[in-house]
Amino acid sequence: MKQFFGLSLLCILLAQPFAHSTVYKQVQKDGSVIYTDVPQENAQPVEFSANTLNQAAALVSSSRVSNNSNSTNTLSTTHAVNNQYKLEILEPVNEATLRSNAGNLKVVGKLTPMFPGNYELFINGKAVAQSTQANFQLHNIDRGTLEIQIRATDNKGKLIASSSTTRVYLHRASVLNRAN
Repeated sequence: MKQFFGLSLLCILLAQPFAHSTVYKQVQKDGSVIYTDVPQENAQPVEFSANTLNQAAALVSSSRVSNNSNSTNTLSTTHAVNNQYKLEILEPVNEATLRSNAGNLKVVGKLTPMFPGNYELFINGKAVAQSTQANFQLHNIDRGTLEIQIRATDNKGKLIASSSTTRVYLHRASVLNRAN
């Protein structure tokens, strides 16, 4: 028993220098960030406060509430994937009616704070466009109800932020509704 206690104490004492090692932060050319305990060129030491927690928040996905005869179709979307970033759709506004016979749709988003990454536009749950900015100009979009969402990812594809869903109604003239 004494040998087990002595060996356990030795392991704890040997691990102490590693428990307080320095962490370094290095920003790559593509904007990605690497954290390491090995000093590298252009790496800066990171200072942690006493109340730093080593916990990660769980991602919450969007959910849809089904439509019944007594209620309208509503969406509930959590858009704070990472509490540090906020992604919102500035244009078009929610519940807007848009009229474009060409089916043009302009979507303007804003990520706060700015982040060098990629943006993907979803319409009715389907990815339709990608960009390095949160602005999209689409053409020949089918008329009807459109549920629009933007998602921001880093250069490695990790989800950074997601906007809440914006619902708009796109009207296009139809050849079926021509006057006789």
